[in-house]
Amino acid sequence: ATGKKSICVAIGLNSKTQVNEDGCFCLAWWDEKGNRPRLAVGYEGENGIKRGVMYGVDKQGNIIEI
Repeated sequence: ATGKKSICVAIGLNSKTQVNEDGCFCLAWWDEKGNRPRLAVGYEGENGIKRGVMYGVDKQGNIIEI
């Protein structure tokens, strides 16, 4: 997704995405301990999420720069 205030949802495991100005994203990850899929959400400008940077999710559900 591109453009100001856009939303990207990537529900395939091991997906990656970027965020644009005032946008947000949702990435799926697999919770080994809970044996279930979960979702991680990132918002541009919050918790260190920066526009134009590629993000993924680690095995603990933390959003990480790729």
